[in-house]
Amino acid sequence: MTDMQPLRSFNHILLVILLPLFLLGSCADERTEQEMMESARLFLSNHDTRSASIEIRNTLKKNTDNAEARFLLGKINYSNNYLAGAEKEFKRALKAGWDPAQIYLELARTLLANNEYKKLLDEVKVDDDWPESYRADITALRSLAEEALGEHESAVTTLKKSQALDDDSLYVLIASARLQMSEAFEGDAKDTIDKALALYPDDLEILILHAMNDVLNSNKHRAIETLKKVIDTEASGNLSRQVRKARIELALIYMSIDQYQSAEKTLARLLKKDYRDPIPNYLKSLIAFKQGDYRKAELHMRNLLKLAPGHNQSQQLMGNIKYALHDFGQAANHFTVSLNETPDKQTVYKLLSRTYIELKNYQLAKTTVNAALNMDPADAESISLLSQLKFLTGETDDAISTVTTALSKNPENPLLIKQLASLYIEEGETELALQHINNYQRLTGDEDETVRLTVRAHLISGNVIPALSLAEQHLSDNPDNPDNHSLVGNLYANNKNYSTARTHFKNALELKPEYPPALLGLALIEDEQGIYEKAISLYKHYAIYYLNDITPFIALSEIAKKQNLTDVMLY
Repeated sequence: MTDMQPLRSFNHILLVILLPLFLLGSCADERTEQEMMESARLFLSNHDTRSASIEIRNTLKKNTDNAEARFLLGKINYSNNYLAGAEKEFKRALKAGWDPAQIYLELARTLLANNEYKKLLDEVKVDDDWPESYRADITALRSLAEEALGEHESAVTTLKKSQALDDDSLYVLIASARLQMSEAFEGDAKDTIDKALALYPDDLEILILHAMNDVLNSNKHRAIETLKKVIDTEASGNLSRQVRKARIELALIYMSIDQYQSAEKTLARLLKKDYRDPIPNYLKSLIAFKQGDYRKAELHMRNLLKLAPGHNQSQQLMGNIKYALHDFGQAANHFTVSLNETPDKQTVYKLLSRTYIELKNYQLAKTTVNAALNMDPADAESISLLSQLKFLTGETDDAISTVTTALSKNPENPLLIKQLASLYIEEGETELALQHINNYQRLTGDEDETVRLTVRAHLISGNVIPALSLAEQHLSDNPDNPDNHSLVGNLYANNKNYSTARTHFKNALELKPEYPPALLGLALIEDEQGIYEKAISLYKHYAIYYLNDITPFIALSEIAKKQNLTDVMLY
């Protein structure tokens, strides 16, 4: 009997703890639908969507056909960016008898947010018996769907119809400003947004649009402050769709001004909420790519492609990452996949063409660049690529003619000028090359590329001293750029001044640890001086970043031959 006593005591304690919970559950079940819905509305007024959702679901347990509950649950799902769930609940609310004008307005918002433009146009209609404000807003949202599908004239016509119904309606103003920002509609977006802010000062979508228009007008500081105001509205534990969008837009601004740490911090909240969210994952990969950390970018992108294989920008970014890692075969594969997913096919054709050039598959490169030119015969980048291909296949005169003809129609285009300068450099026409390099600098102000082109022009013509002098002066003006140290290091190494070259490569690595060009430069010096142990280590280190670059493998093979070794190339 004594052995049973502790068990009985435990059961007694457990009953004492659980009894109030059972009683509470019983009390909750006894509330009416109206009481639970009143509680849900109170929670929503305090921006507590989580508690409101619980109350609404309790209501639906009592009555699955409660139209208001379905409608409000749809709005909560929309706010939480669960768009498929929002659409489902709105359609259930319609079937249960909720006001169709309200339903179709929310359905239009949901389908537009989910990029289902054709579905919006097919399924969301406007009834002449509905209030004008609803008809105006739904019509305006239809205009945005038409614009997204490239139906510009129809979009403008539809927007004008919405303005005729009620030009003060929220989504009429939003649609007007968005089309004005893209220059698809007459009028000044700023004036429209100012009007919207006066009428709807607390609307988060208007505030976000205000910030986006400030970015277009180069007022990024004010845009940042506006987006922070939107983010500050986030209720505890509830990350709304608008706050999510504000965080994404803020991260993009930080990235555009190279504040990558701030961008990552801004995105962290979104990933904490949902680690599978494709856009913040994509942006984290893009941040790593822009910082030159291609392996980190690749790791993020692999995870994203597992989570969201259909994310249409991911394949293109992965192609760019693979290209930067010199894995041109894989780059071509990813670009080819993205060609089927992206509306911007011209950009992908150009990326593919560059990749095929690196693979020395000039026929495919020509086919893809011609596809890009068919879409826009005057595109300077495509013309430059075609010129480069002609040069690589021995058609030098045609290569120069292709660019000069294009320049006669567009004489101030920096891409064409740069391409012509590059052709003259390779032909040893230094004076002509320098003239075009100076024009390029005048138009772009790009000192780094100007120096790189000028140094190469001098080296090709055998003028090492002016090349070195220019590179050293550029380094003196920009001492914190590892590229400049590597450039000077390579010039000294080429001149057999290994001691000074080694110093510059090490300086580059201090500024940017694991910097691949500096690793390779040091490896080549150690190899040349017979310091094979260091050379082997550096070549292997470099190969971690560029697995598909055969340079370190050839060098390791040569070292192995010199030392009669067979295991130098093993990893």
